[in-house]
Amino acid sequence: MALTIEVVIIILKARDDEDQAESQQPAGTEDETEDLLLDDDGKLTRPLKARYVPFKERLEKENQIYYIPSVNGVDFSQKTEDTKAEPRLLEDEGFYVGDQPAVTTRNIRFIEERISKQANKGTKWFDQGGRLKYLADPLKQKVTRPVIALFKDDEESSLKLDYHLLTLLQPIVTSQDSYVKSNAKESQDYQLDINLSSLTFTHHPLMSHEHVFHFRILRQYYEYCQRKKGNTANYYTGKLQALKEAIFNLQHVIKSHHSEDIIAIQATDRLKDYKFEVSNVRRMRDSEDYKDRSLIKSMITTWNELKQLREKQGYANTSTKLIMHKKIVDKKEDAVKWDKEIKDELEEAREFFDEEYQEKLANYKKELKEWKRKNKGKKRRKKRKQRQQQDEENPAEDEVVGTDLFKPVPPDNFNEQQALIEIKENAIKCRRRPGEAILFPELVNTVPISPTSKCPKAEAQRRREVQEWHAYIRILFNDNEVHRSATKALTGDFNIHFGEICKAKIIQWPENIKLELYEAGIISSRLIAQVFIPPPNSMSHAGLNPEPEAFQFSSDLKISYNHTGVGAGVSVTATGSEHPMTLLMSGDIYSNVVWSVDENGCPMMPAIPSVSKEKQAMQRVDAVAAIGARGIIDIQKLMDWIVQSRLDPNDPANDSLLDILRACGVSPDGKVYLPDYFRLNSLSHESDLGTEEDIDKSKRFKILKLRSQEASEFRNLKQVPIRDIDIPDDILRDYYKRLEEDEKVDLTALSHRERVNRFLSKVREEVLQRSRIAQRQYQLSDVVREDFLPDIGTLGASVGQLLKPRRPLRPVRKERKKIAAQHLGMMNVKILVNVVRAFDIPIRKNHPRYTEDMLYVNEIMTISDDQTQSTMRHDNTTDIRGIRNLDAEELQTEVQVRPFVEVMFQRNIRRTEVADGPNPAWNQQIVMPFRAPHDDYSSNNLMTVNDDIYFNLFDEEVIDMLSDDRERGTNIHRRKERHWLGSIRIPFSTLYTNSRIEGSFRINSPTVLLGYSHAKSAQVESGQALLDVGKGSRSQTYLSMFVTIEPPLAPPPSIKEKVSLFDSKEDIKLLKYSQTWLNEFESKFSNREINILVTDINGMSVFVTRYITPQNPPVEVYQEGVEPTLENSETVARFVSLIPFISDSVSFAGLCDIWSTSSQFLQMLAGDEEEHAVLLCNYFLYMGKKAWIALGMGIPEGSTAYVVSEEANGDFMFWNASTGDHFRQHDAHCPLQSIGCLIGRDNVYANIQSNDIPSRMSMDTTNTKLWKPFFNSSFPYPGLSSVQEETLVYHATDSNYVGELEERIELVLKESIMSWRRRFVTRWNRYDYKLRLYFELLEESRRNASEERHLNELSHILDSYKLSGFPIHMPYTDIEPVIDAVYSTGVHTVESPDVEFALATHIHAYPNSVLSLWIYVGTVTKISSA
Repeated sequence: MALTIEVVIIILKARDDEDQAESQQPAGTEDETEDLLLDDDGKLTRPLKARYVPFKERLEKENQIYYIPSVNGVDFSQKTEDTKAEPRLLEDEGFYVGDQPAVTTRNIRFIEERISKQANKGTKWFDQGGRLKYLADPLKQKVTRPVIALFKDDEESSLKLDYHLLTLLQPIVTSQDSYVKSNAKESQDYQLDINLSSLTFTHHPLMSHEHVFHFRILRQYYEYCQRKKGNTANYYTGKLQALKEAIFNLQHVIKSHHSEDIIAIQATDRLKDYKFEVSNVRRMRDSEDYKDRSLIKSMITTWNELKQLREKQGYANTSTKLIMHKKIVDKKEDAVKWDKEIKDELEEAREFFDEEYQEKLANYKKELKEWKRKNKGKKRRKKRKQRQQQDEENPAEDEVVGTDLFKPVPPDNFNEQQALIEIKENAIKCRRRPGEAILFPELVNTVPISPTSKCPKAEAQRRREVQEWHAYIRILFNDNEVHRSATKALTGDFNIHFGEICKAKIIQWPENIKLELYEAGIISSRLIAQVFIPPPNSMSHAGLNPEPEAFQFSSDLKISYNHTGVGAGVSVTATGSEHPMTLLMSGDIYSNVVWSVDENGCPMMPAIPSVSKEKQAMQRVDAVAAIGARGIIDIQKLMDWIVQSRLDPNDPANDSLLDILRACGVSPDGKVYLPDYFRLNSLSHESDLGTEEDIDKSKRFKILKLRSQEASEFRNLKQVPIRDIDIPDDILRDYYKRLEEDEKVDLTALSHRERVNRFLSKVREEVLQRSRIAQRQYQLSDVVREDFLPDIGTLGASVGQLLKPRRPLRPVRKERKKIAAQHLGMMNVKILVNVVRAFDIPIRKNHPRYTEDMLYVNEIMTISDDQTQSTMRHDNTTDIRGIRNLDAEELQTEVQVRPFVEVMFQRNIRRTEVADGPNPAWNQQIVMPFRAPHDDYSSNNLMTVNDDIYFNLFDEEVIDMLSDDRERGTNIHRRKERHWLGSIRIPFSTLYTNSRIEGSFRINSPTVLLGYSHAKSAQVESGQALLDVGKGSRSQTYLSMFVTIEPPLAPPPSIKEKVSLFDSKEDIKLLKYSQTWLNEFESKFSNREINILVTDINGMSVFVTRYITPQNPPVEVYQEGVEPTLENSETVARFVSLIPFISDSVSFAGLCDIWSTSSQFLQMLAGDEEEHAVLLCNYFLYMGKKAWIALGMGIPEGSTAYVVSEEANGDFMFWNASTGDHFRQHDAHCPLQSIGCLIGRDNVYANIQSNDIPSRMSMDTTNTKLWKPFFNSSFPYPGLSSVQEETLVYHATDSNYVGELEERIELVLKESIMSWRRRFVTRWNRYDYKLRLYFELLEESRRNASEERHLNELSHILDSYKLSGFPIHMPYTDIEPVIDAVYSTGVHTVESPDVEFALATHIHAYPNSVLSLWIYVGTVTKISSA
């Protein structure tokens, strides 16, 4: 570099000389215009040479501009503000400062000099020792590979290689001795004696169920003996008595001295400590007593199971017998001790509570003072507001005034009664009751073992395999085999005695000794387990004759047998036990390792490896090097080493050990113990957002937590402000208010119906919580979606679709693509209803004018072609005043009915056009708007929508209002009236679950429809007049339509009820067989409904036949012993249909279908098709009828459950238990469209017929070619017990509650009708009370009520009034469905000024608060005005 600079200076000087020579030449010697150049701007420029600046001058200028720090460094006084301070080195004081990265001294001095020139001298950049502050070296403290030495002087001694001449090993192995020798020149031999005593199995795959109980009771008895030897409970009892005496003496000392005396003060402090110690000792004594009692109970339970097993199997494999000895005690003496102990505990609880009460009271006074200060400001603002009267001008102030400040709640006083109850419960749980005998168990072997000849074949085969089972043990020294034991056979008590001593000659200290247990086979052996034995210490030698130690082992091998052997690693259920268990192959190897002794009795052991200084230093920082791997497991040794090594708490390498030190506790006897929990990350608190107190006080975190818990107030809350200041203070008010109301509500004061609603809400919350666990269990198909690979079958089906003939006149709807909630965006969701046609609509009675004298008179007219005279015949109950004759032509031209359909959903109403005749065709599409709650279209939220879609059928009648016939030529005055004929109600959840609903639906018409009759019942043969045939001839009206959602929403995710998804108490063999049987059926009939394992209310999988068993109906419905006629069956079905129907998709949104038992169903008073079908089927079985549950597809509900009963005449009847309707098998209008399986009391039958339509099927379940039974000869019925209660208990319904409910429903309906008719005056007729008398008749006659009898009951009203009304019947669930049902009839739309309304309600109560609600609603008009 210096050479280059000198060359540049010489060149610059040469150029400078040339410039000076040129400047000395005279002007004009050269052409001045020669160097002028024309630039881009058109200007003349002359290029000049650069001016040279000398090097020294340039250095002087650079020194004036740049600052070059000195390499001498900065004095310590300039690095600190305190000039008198002295440097402090933290590492010399023992603090951990870390290894700082290597930086050259020159660079450090440069930086110090530069920092010292700042305005504040840069003192903040220096530590107390005057050194620069910088972070420690971020690299790992332990290298991952050896350091490569670059220089010879840096080579570590541990990396140097030693070269030795090769020597050959000469091992000598005999059957008695084994030698591990490295050098033949060694003169000294060392020898280890490895004793293989015996092998005992605690569990073996060839053990029977009896052996399992045998070894279990052996372990329990051994543990009992060990606990009695320790006598811990009596030790704590004596210690507790001594502490009580010491407390009594201290109290005497305190009373005998002045309170300010030193002795009294010290005695008071000791008294507090003794009382605290008494509480701890009593708790430990109770714990020990509870363990002793639990152990004895477990022994008795195991012994009872062992006895039951022996009785059931008929033979014995073990000779164990448990004998219980009793010691009679004095009951009075025990009672005195018991009462005194209870009294002492109560007094201690009161003292501890008083101490906590004083602390809580102080905090309460502090919070109350703060609340008063804030509340005073609130009152001041409120007074200012009232004074200024600016309610509308100061909205911000109003908001502040309205904010609630929660008043602190004072702490509760000591509840002596509650504390006494808790103390007694704990005493009953842990201690022996007064007068209870003391039990002393004794285990003896006096039961004779049954000979093999008297055992079954499976047991004989197991015993033969036990005799043929052999094993041996390999001994490995430093991973080299030194001995192999002889192969020994397994004895009947599952022991093997080896009795061998391996003498191994060694030349070095052993690193590891390992035993390997092998099962000896004919061809090969199988490794069972490995056991590591610690090397012996210097004090263990053969001269002391040590006893063999037990080394436990366990194996994860999975072994199963076809005989009575329980196997290993597989789940089994013991005979006589209900709980499955998984047992691993385990046992104990009894062995020990000692040093041999020579002729002089000295141990033949090598010298203990010396510990170098490097290793001693390592032992101070490395726990493994100091106390070994086994010492790490012993927490006491580890704690002693931590204390002795004096670890640096600031060293990050010691964090894990110090965390253990912080988590450990110390027992009263001075032993160190670990807590009963562990932390996955002990440093997780460093990343916490705040303390638990801060999180509990934060409103945002409370709301987020409640939203995750799906609290009703915050379940649909989407956005939560980030800051607490943006959240209103009263947002949690409703939540806390609801909790307070739930706590304060006295359930005994509530009605049965209200208690049922509360119970149902609690069950719903519990099921939701349990389901979250099942929803997290995913299968491969839930995570990985793979395209289906086509095969020959699918290709053939595709080709068949292409060759399928086209049928343009019979179009088929194609499945539309579903849209998820997140893809909806701003799309409007609508419900599309395509009303096609209707069948057999009731027509008006043949009256020339209904309103002239009396409405709805049954009239029969006979018209003859041969006679010119008309003959009229009237029913005996009719009034023929004012009836004029009609001829045949006038009768035929009269309009029979003008129907239209009105759809109502979420109070939105749309209707079709008016058609004519009893069989109209509309083919009209109706669009209904739909809005989800909170605009959330997720599947979980849509499943909670409990709105119903109402399809109401009306008849529009045009009434001529002109009273003067002379004005008919010039005036037209007509009024349109509509009469409600019936309705169809479809829940929205049904439409959302099935995506679409299509078919012909039966319209639910009133029991009596005044003025209307069906065409089939009003029509007679040709030549006959119109006739009302009356009772028993009523037909049904059907409406054909198609309903869907636009756009098609994604269906709710279904949880597949597989065996592996839910926990189950069923036998593992039953679960496996059911899965195989179900897969085989679904592979052939994938579209048929079938269910074998259902989920109960506890989230457990239960076999479906456990729900089917005979159960008694209420006495008010069916009397025992009465012949089961069709009328009795209808009565029972009606009772079941009156229990409210709530779909599981609404009650348990997003979950699987929950099956509840009949008692739970009657208690919750809510269920879907399955609960209704199970209850009705069980009632039929109790009545002596043959009944099954049919799972299939129905309209409109989709997947449904019906009850199939076989009548006395051999016909099969299909019962819809939710509605109470029944249909014959060959009924063309039966809503049940397909059947997938039948569920009976003791079997499940899958439909394997070619057709699944009920009318085309055979119901003969004995034909295995048509019905595939689940239980058959290959898998017989195991006799499953039922989950149902044998006898159902029914409670009478409170009559006072029913009366109050009637009045409340009637009042609410009247207020609702008046609110719907705000533009008109609503008058109520005075004959409302007479309508109530008619309800009893309707409840008795039900669907068979005749119009003739109805007119007789209402004759006193029809004499003066025109009545247009109908009764509505429905099971009572809540007031909202009742209001919607009345609103959908449109009775409030009558606008006549003279109309009066009639409304009456009646509730017929059945047991268990099952309520049948009748509502008669109609309009009343005086005949004169009409």
